[in-house]
Amino acid sequence: MAQISGVDIAVALYEETAFGVDPGTPSGTKAYFSSLNVKAAQESIDNPIIAGGRGVPRPGRGNIDVSGAFATTVAPGSHPFWLKQILGAPTGSGILTYVPKALPTSFIIEKDYTSKLASKVERFNDCRVKSASLTLNQSGYIDLSVDVLGKRYGIYTAPLDATLTDPTHEGWTGYQGIVNLDGTRVGGVLGATLSIDNEMDGSLYAFPATGETAGERFSLPEGRTKISGSVDMVFQDFAMVDLALAGDEVSLEWIYTNAAGDALSILIDHAEIPLTSPAIETRSGMKVQYNFSAFSSGSDMGLKIVYTPHV
Repeated sequence: MAQISGVDIAVALYEETAFGVDPGTPSGTKAYFSSLNVKAAQESIDNPIIAGGRGVPRPGRGNIDVSGAFATTVAPGSHPFWLKQILGAPTGSGILTYVPKALPTSFIIEKDYTSKLASKVERFNDCRVKSASLTLNQSGYIDLSVDVLGKRYGIYTAPLDATLTDPTHEGWTGYQGIVNLDGTRVGGVLGATLSIDNEMDGSLYAFPATGETAGERFSLPEGRTKISGSVDMVFQDFAMVDLALAGDEVSLEWIYTNAAGDALSILIDHAEIPLTSPAIETRSGMKVQYNFSAFSSGSDMGLKIVYTPHV
């Protein structure tokens, strides 16, 4: 039998309206990804019994962990699904604005092997986003890694939706971006990272109620949205050090506009920069990494992402 390749597997995403329940009228979206490590693993429970001799009794079966990372790049067509799952539903029509709010119910990841293996479709139900990270590369695409937790795993004979919606996928690149510090465009930014932690509790395994399956998570409640990151910069002056030393808050914004005119703004509207003085680590050009922690202020939630489609 021939080895299966990653390119043989079609992956679909579905939104769920009720946790633990397949959608009544499934409408799937084709997923674009660079790697997909979401999988199911069941705990093996060591049997502590001594039965005479040095043999070990058969282990028990424990809880099932559905988890892993979904890696992709940020693109106009497919980003709305992920930003909604990471931050909550957007406001607006056409121009979409995302800020941290209550997360949507859950979603499904489906891996379809039927192009190579008849009647084999893996389904990961009741998934939610534990955390996500963005890498804002000066050269290359905006990398997005989504850390997923889920409730249920199963193998089925056919996908939920045989005719997936294709959102298309052509990601923004660093070549199409600029950076603003406190509303003013700056140079010398080498790259940045942004982390979003939903403080999700994945430990809630419970005895199953009627109709439920043993070993599955009962729920996946989120907490606050903690936002942090780092900015790598060419060291040119003490402007950032002075801001940190004074304890002044800052705003940071990345704006990307592709050739078609689709724009994406990633705004850290309130951030604290811990003091970091420059180290002399090279005989040539110096650079510094500044960490930041975003915070809410009034109606601002610390992070605002705005997508403006081309006209």
